[in-house]
Amino acid sequence: MSDSVCILGQGRSFTRIKEFADKFDEILLVNFDERFIQDTVLRDPEVAKILAEKKCILFCNNSKAGFCPGAFKNFNVDRLVVNRLEADWDLWRKHKATQTRGYMYHEEGCPKFEKDLPYLYKWRGPSAETQQRTWMINWPTMYYALNTPNGPTLVHSDKKISEICALNPDFSPDGNPEQGLYRIYPMPDETEEYLIEPTNDRMEKNCGVYFTSLYSIVGMKKKHLYFAGIDFYDTVNDGEAWKYYSNVDRLRMEGAHMKILLNRYLPKYFPDVKFEVFTSAKFDSENENVIIHQKDAE
Repeated sequence: MSDSVCILGQGRSFTRIKEFADKFDEILLVNFDERFIQDTVLRDPEVAKILAEKKCILFCNNSKAGFCPGAFKNFNVDRLVVNRLEADWDLWRKHKATQTRGYMYHEEGCPKFEKDLPYLYKWRGPSAETQQRTWMINWPTMYYALNTPNGPTLVHSDKKISEICALNPDFSPDGNPEQGLYRIYPMPDETEEYLIEPTNDRMEKNCGVYFTSLYSIVGMKKKHLYFAGIDFYDTVNDGEAWKYYSNVDRLRMEGAHMKILLNRYLPKYFPDVKFEVFTSAKFDSENENVIIHQKDAE
């Protein structure tokens, strides 16, 4: 397996994966939900062919919307990962109680935006009693079951994998993908040290750039990260988040934070890793290990 990986977002530049498809064996598909797959990806046969042949990791935020039947039907799905660390509900409750409201980090080119601020160990929750929707909970153990009588569903437990294995020695912790049972893996615990500083700095640590990079570098030991479909929310309705937020300033802030994370945090933490970005958005970097290929998507 090569030391490179592709991180593919939902921005208009996602088709630029065709420019470097020979450079990697594995792809992280970021929040590729059913609508995006059917309405956008499958309409480009060349992109769809790449995703059918390469090993695909479905990488989702807490909504888990990217774990969907269309991905399994059309792509070569290898594993499922959520941008949460192993659940620690007590630690999460303790820090969630300290959350305040205020302005996110801002500077020239980054709008001043007020919201509920980031707090430490958010990535260890949320706990079961705080959510009405089962899918939104960071369960200690989670599986995605494709073939149930009621259709695809989340199978979960409030016990850790180790506890379940101790009670049932025949239990397979990795699930049984051949029978349609996929484990949903958390982020490695070793990524936590890289979440503290940007949280304290009031940075929006999004799924498409930051969590995927940490998983690729720390979890997969990759040294060369290729990005496409990351256009920093520079155009209204271009990118997955526009479906959920109508506030332009919020998404402009998130896009600016993505650039800051790529320019200041990731190169500092991982100076020996190359970050190569194929984007349609305006983006510059003075870091030698952040390489930008900017042009309009065809």
